[in-house]
Amino acid sequence: MTRSLAHIALMLIAFSVTCVKAQDLKRVSVSVVDDSGVAVEGAEVTTIFLGYRSDQTQRIKRFTNKEGKVQVTGRALLRVGVQVQKESYYTSSLSRLRRKENHQVLMVLRKIKKPISLYAKRYIGKLPSLDQPCGFDFEVGDWVAPHGEGKISDLMFRAAVIENGPRPIAGRIDLSFPRPKEGAVIVNSENGFSETSVLTMPNVAFADGYVSEISRVEQGYENLSKPRQTSYFFRTRHHKSDTGEDLFNYAKFIDGFMFRMSGGRFLDEPYRTKIPDEYGFIEFQYCWNPTVGDRNLEFDLSKNLFKDLDATERVNRP
Repeated sequence: MTRSLAHIALMLIAFSVTCVKAQDLKRVSVSVVDDSGVAVEGAEVTTIFLGYRSDQTQRIKRFTNKEGKVQVTGRALLRVGVQVQKESYYTSSLSRLRRKENHQVLMVLRKIKKPISLYAKRYIGKLPSLDQPCGFDFEVGDWVAPHGEGKISDLMFRAAVIENGPRPIAGRIDLSFPRPKEGAVIVNSENGFSETSVLTMPNVAFADGYVSEISRVEQGYENLSKPRQTSYFFRTRHHKSDTGEDLFNYAKFIDGFMFRMSGGRFLDEPYRTKIPDEYGFIEFQYCWNPTVGDRNLEFDLSKNLFKDLDATERVNRP
């Protein structure tokens, strides 16, 4: 009798453990479409159920069916990620899905169309001056004189302190343009920005919809004012053709820009004394097409027109 009770107890424990493990299993349903919304068949979908160690991590690979769908189950101790690949498309990936939930995920694969040589650079640094427009030359990759080696202003940055703001380091930044009809167009998740694709922006800049100024207000050091899933196309260097047609060069920010009104006059002592001229930090990655009228901004990473860039200046996304 005692042995029978012990055996039943062991069976109940085993059943309980099995039930707990079954409850830990979560379902990830993935739908894959191209940038036109058409289902992509035969895409390789890797679902990662991340553990604390490599031997606890599950990597499950499946290929999408005719409807572009895949479904897998697994158990994650940390989080869940999804990566989608197919020949002739840019890789798309998503990480940090919650481990305790089932997920339905829509992944967009952008087609590789016509990667070309572009001027592509990452800029990290402070604005040369507060309270006045500072021009940036996309072709040279520097501020326009007297602040740098640039010759033609493609984009103007102007930052200013907000007096009587909610915090003493509040600031405003304006992006503007030196010539008529130039401007920026906002690209977000509704009109083409993809947070998951290696190619965040559409392959080609928009033909219209450009505005002459973009503004942001930043309350501190955290860059909280940066809109998620938002970036910009630009048209610059406006001039007229012999027939009177408006002509431009086109550029893009790959993933918006970072801005914070930190440092210098915005800090308490003793830091203010140590770095009195530090303020208005910005960071952005851009691509600029030197061919007049060509809106293609699909960057071939092996054909950067900038040579010998520092590692911190290189752009690693198309």
